[in-house]
Amino acid sequence: MIWDPSVSAMNAPAAKIDHPIIGSSSFPDQEPFRLMVEAVLDYAVFMLDPNGIVITWNSGAERIKGYTADEIIGKHFSIFYPPEAPRLPDTELSIASARGHYVNEGWRVRKDGSRFWAHVVLTALRDVDGTLIGFGRVTRDLTERRQIEQGLIAANNHLDSFRLMVESVTDYAVFMLDPKGVITTWNPGAQRMKGYAAHEIIGKHFSIFYPPLAIGSRLPDRELEIATRNGHYVDEGWRLRKDGSRLWASVTITPLHDQFGTLVGFGKVTRDLTQKRAAEERVTEANINLDRIRILVESIVDYALYIVDPTGTILTWNLGAKRLLGYDAQEVIGRTNEGFYLSEDSSQCSTELADAATHGRIDHEHWLARKDDSSFRAAITTTVLRDVAGSPVGFGRVIRDLTEKRAAEVALQESDRSRSEAAASLAAANSYLTSISNASIFTSVIATDLHGTITNFNRGAELMLGYSASEVVGIRSPGIFHVASEVEDRGRILGEIVHRPLHDFEVFTTAIDLHGHAQSEWTYIHKDGHPITVCLSLSTIQGDNGDPVGYLGVAQDITEKHLATRELHAAHAQLNSVMNSTSDGVMELGHDWTVLYGNRKAVTTLPDFKLGRNYWTCFPAVRNTPTETGLRKTMEERVETAFESYYQPYDLYYRVRVYPTESGISIFFADVTSEKTLQSQLALEQVLREKRIEALSHMAGGLAHEISNPLAIIHARASDLKELNATRTITPEEILKACDSIVYTSDRAIRILRGLRGFAREAGNDPMEWASIHSIAEQCLELQQTRFERHHVTLTMDLPGEIPLFLCRETQVIQILTNLLNNSFDAIDQSQSNTDPKDRWVSLAVTHTAETICINVTDSGPDIDDKVRPHLMDPFFTTKSPGLGTGVGLSLSRAIAQDHGGTLTLCSDTAHTCFRLILPINPEIANQ
Repeated sequence: MIWDPSVSAMNAPAAKIDHPIIGSSSFPDQEPFRLMVEAVLDYAVFMLDPNGIVITWNSGAERIKGYTADEIIGKHFSIFYPPEAPRLPDTELSIASARGHYVNEGWRVRKDGSRFWAHVVLTALRDVDGTLIGFGRVTRDLTERRQIEQGLIAANNHLDSFRLMVESVTDYAVFMLDPKGVITTWNPGAQRMKGYAAHEIIGKHFSIFYPPLAIGSRLPDRELEIATRNGHYVDEGWRLRKDGSRLWASVTITPLHDQFGTLVGFGKVTRDLTQKRAAEERVTEANINLDRIRILVESIVDYALYIVDPTGTILTWNLGAKRLLGYDAQEVIGRTNEGFYLSEDSSQCSTELADAATHGRIDHEHWLARKDDSSFRAAITTTVLRDVAGSPVGFGRVIRDLTEKRAAEVALQESDRSRSEAAASLAAANSYLTSISNASIFTSVIATDLHGTITNFNRGAELMLGYSASEVVGIRSPGIFHVASEVEDRGRILGEIVHRPLHDFEVFTTAIDLHGHAQSEWTYIHKDGHPITVCLSLSTIQGDNGDPVGYLGVAQDITEKHLATRELHAAHAQLNSVMNSTSDGVMELGHDWTVLYGNRKAVTTLPDFKLGRNYWTCFPAVRNTPTETGLRKTMEERVETAFESYYQPYDLYYRVRVYPTESGISIFFADVTSEKTLQSQLALEQVLREKRIEALSHMAGGLAHEISNPLAIIHARASDLKELNATRTITPEEILKACDSIVYTSDRAIRILRGLRGFAREAGNDPMEWASIHSIAEQCLELQQTRFERHHVTLTMDLPGEIPLFLCRETQVIQILTNLLNNSFDAIDQSQSNTDPKDRWVSLAVTHTAETICINVTDSGPDIDDKVRPHLMDPFFTTKSPGLGTGVGLSLSRAIAQDHGGTLTLCSDTAHTCFRLILPINPEIANQ
């Protein structure tokens, strides 16, 4: 008869079952097992009769299934199955009866009709004659674990997609470095950008891409140090290609760590920005020139400057046009250009446009009519404007009033003919300049001759500086209006460029000579002493023959603008201070997804953050994630959203809230990676506990036999003594012999129970103690031997006679070896069920040195595929059939070995599958 403590412990008080193995008073040690099973709340542990009728019920079963013992005992266990699986209960009983056990996962139904994902272990129970007497059943609720597994599958699919994406990238150099900076991977984009093929560059240090000056300053090493310290490194600078040519590169370096936080290398992404940098420089230069032109045009109010389209319709209108022709911009934009001509000359407009389109530019003089119907003689310059393809897209028109010019010409003819040609040109220019500059009362216009003597001082200058023209015309150098220290500082800077000292008026003329036109901010001093901030444009005045005859300075008062700018900066600084003090990252996006703002937390947390860049360009991995869904919902529907998301490039989890704003959306996010990691660790610990219970369930049948044999022997020896005592006097030798047998078999049962108890408990916090590998191996043999024998698998152990004690947590080492033996058993049992028993074997061999213990577990099972080997010890990775493994046993075993200062590896130098466990004899000395 087989005595199974798990069967007797599952008897509910309400159940009355007549069966010889249930509640037998012959075995007084049943009570602790019954109490233990009844106290289990996380597992449904109960027993079925051979027909599937529930005959026992524990507290865990009531909690998981919802039925009390009175409600369920006596009913068929098919009540737990969903309608779509009507034949599954009978199939499970058949398989368990034929194989000895059945393991499966699937949907089950509670009393209230709700479903849960269950892991089921069904074990057939037989007496010594092999007769089936019932089934033991252990059910676990794995709904949460299944959700985690589904999430991991999705994450792995995402990682595969990301790898393929990196391999397909050709516009970015994406490669990896080892911790010392040696290149270990190389993508097509890197080969296209740098010029090296993978076999040419892998194995070389990445400093090969840096100019000599950068190498001399240890820039490559400092980049790795900064990336390691800060979590990333972002920079732009010159790099070298294979052919020696230089490229301007944007570089991002990210340190890579394993699950224990150890640095394993760096990921490096390089982008070639050479053309972009050149284009940005050209755009910057063009913008500066455009700003100069705009300011120059806006400062001239004596010329009508406007643009028309190819049909002559007016598109733009400046202040000079308004002053000269009398129309506001809204009155003329959209109207034809012909309205300014006298009626008899109206056809000339279209003729001039046609001629300008043919010749590029034409100059004419015509009488034009103002809004008030007055007329004036005008000089008209028409210039064709073309697109990049050379097609005309419009015309620029410049109109000058020749009335005063003609009067000046008459006065010039009547002036002293003895003046030099240069003086005559200067007088004409000054006369004309005076006529146009005095028309502007909001702009200071000051003209000088070539030596710096003031020749013209307009009304705007008088109002701005407080001097009358009569007070300053004829005085040398306008430096009298400037701060002397400011002039000296500008002169020192320009002097370094031209390599000679500059003073006073030379500072202004040299700036013009260097650039043809100079514009910058200066401080003017009013006559009463108060400062005025101005934007000053300097240019050369040319005579009729094109030679310079003087200099022109046009200044606009920007004092109020500066005050407003400072106030705006102060407000921005206050806002930034508030935003930078928050622990959340904050970003502002425009309606076109341009990144408008980021606080300090956002900038330091997100290495790819770039102001002014498109958000999707900065963070392409956000595409097709909950983050994109939430952002677009707020942007499009103008509603607040909140969500959590994982950003794979940074391996971080974020909790995000998004709010609509006038400019677009505001994003507030917090890093919750630590919280998520803790949740994952708790889930992993739960799975590990379940793994131990699963292993115990696999060994249940064998352990029952192992324990029942010693108890049977003890019972037999005690019965013999009792019978002999009843029939005759017992000799001391007979008593001693019976007692020796009872003690020996009792010790064997105790060893089995101790090994079982040690395997079932968590021992991570136990202190390390000196242990014998012989004792550990014997405990493993006690736990596994019967199971191996029942399935005709030979288990052999090769232990040398003299092996030193070693420092360890004995329970954890037993867990490692038990897991390895279970894996070997499963590999043989699944793939070699019909193999000759002599070819079904598992070997445990021990060797040692002065410092280490080496344990090899080898089996005759099939070899492990090369594609599987790199992932074999990854958490949740398993090659077993569904329902036969969780994928955490090897990863847990490796972690225990590393915690002992040792290693667990899959050997590549053996003919059969072999796992090698190496442990230091004294971890404390090994660590030192």
